[in-house]
Amino acid sequence: MTVNAISSNEKRAAFAISLLIFIVALCPRLWFLYEYSNHPFYSTLILDSNYYNVWGQRIAAGDLAGGSTAYWASPFYAYLIAIFRVVSETSATFLVRLLQVVLGAVTCVLVYRMGEERFGRRAGIVGAIMLSFYSFSIYMDSELLKNSLAAFTLTASFAIISSNRKESFGKVFATGVLLGATVINMPGALLLTPAIMLFPLLGTKTVQRRLLSLVCLCVGMALVIAPVTVRNWVVERDFVLTTYTGGVAFFISNNTSFDGSINSLIFSTASTTDISKEESNTRVRAEAAAGRSLKSSEISAYWFDGGKKHVRDYPLSTLILFLKKNAMFWNWYEISDNIDFYYIKGWSHLLRLPLVSFGVIAPLAIFGLIIALLTRKKECACDAAIVVSYMFSVTLFMVYGRYRLPIVPLLCVYAGHSVIFALDRLRGPVKSILPGFVLLLMLAIACNVTIIRTSTAHTRMILADIYKKQNKFNEAVDLYRNIITEYPHRFDVQLRLRYAYSLEKSGRLNEAILQYEEALLQSADLKLAADIRTVLNDLYEERSVRH
Repeated sequence: MTVNAISSNEKRAAFAISLLIFIVALCPRLWFLYEYSNHPFYSTLILDSNYYNVWGQRIAAGDLAGGSTAYWASPFYAYLIAIFRVVSETSATFLVRLLQVVLGAVTCVLVYRMGEERFGRRAGIVGAIMLSFYSFSIYMDSELLKNSLAAFTLTASFAIISSNRKESFGKVFATGVLLGATVINMPGALLLTPAIMLFPLLGTKTVQRRLLSLVCLCVGMALVIAPVTVRNWVVERDFVLTTYTGGVAFFISNNTSFDGSINSLIFSTASTTDISKEESNTRVRAEAAAGRSLKSSEISAYWFDGGKKHVRDYPLSTLILFLKKNAMFWNWYEISDNIDFYYIKGWSHLLRLPLVSFGVIAPLAIFGLIIALLTRKKECACDAAIVVSYMFSVTLFMVYGRYRLPIVPLLCVYAGHSVIFALDRLRGPVKSILPGFVLLLMLAIACNVTIIRTSTAHTRMILADIYKKQNKFNEAVDLYRNIITEYPHRFDVQLRLRYAYSLEKSGRLNEAILQYEEALLQSADLKLAADIRTVLNDLYEERSVRH
């Protein structure tokens, strides 16, 4: 058989495997999308999902600038939703989710191709299968959030820049475009730029080609990021590269009241489904402290200064928190800041199956990186730099599961390598494999120790509010009761009032009166107390009429 024939057969085999992986990865994602379409959270958007959807609606309706100040949140996702709203107003959110599901399956194929190029076909297949059945990825691909798309664009940029195919400036330019798209979707990805620059710096042979490659990378990024920066300048005459949320995110996530979970940020249950006031509150507090109106960049700087002051005043506690967040980055637990993943996992028939968790991927990926670095492969050193840079971009702020998701495909490449390496070494003498297996065991234990575990109460409370608005009062009552029973002193009077109202509307008058009386005892606001007394007087009268 000729060399060309062998090459042609290899290409056909690679294509067949890629297609099979795509189908295998697509099936559980379509299954969950169908399953999730029957849950109230699918049709009733909350928190970030609702924010982006409403923003996309405004853009589609004619507000092409997307607001009158610099962007508060990343604009990429809002404009994507707007495009689909122009295509089909009624099916827009479904089409976005469907796109994410398809791109999620494509990401699994990219993992296979990267794994095959670095470590061989078997490693590529194992890594792709891990991502295909990674439960959190399956869920996030159906959620109306930006992180799934960021996982695709970031992984595609890695796959292109690290490809063993013939070097070209077009390849580097395409990487820059994809990285730029990731940055306007997740601004923290900008910190990956130096690590990604290592690929052209180490790959080309002449200084001239290296410099031209870097120029191509930067031009590709600039073509995507510059319109956002220019737009921010035009609408506000203020230099904001992408968004101005970085300052407040840094302040929130680097102080002694933050424990790494969303629970430490919830101070009131008065509004559980709308975060649109977060932007205005951030601005109002900064301007009140400054005593004048502030531009968006000044608001971000104000909150950054607050965070840096805390770091200076409490260096030891800041260091401990930073180390904890780095440990949380590699921990099995998927910390949620919107809908709690473990609530969804308990509800979903698919996600309750023994699928792949981050607690499996993380130790295998770390072990795979270590053994790959020992072989002194230059692309593995670049990958390690990317992983460390990405970890730093997350741990500077909030270590939520959806924020670390975009790096998981690259981790799966090394997890696949780790599995194949271990299987191959099993054939050797015990003494030669024992140190490696001891290290892998230690990593597995370290990554699966529980550092933090959050409650699903906040998610259940939001669901109860949805049921209340839909006049499904019996369902709301059950959820409110469970939350109050579990955490009697955690939530404020507003939760008990919503519980009492649901009891009242479901016809349980005596129970409703008891809860209103309890809320009256809790209330420190005179106006609210007066309103509760008015409601109670009406209920007392209604009860006396019934009897």
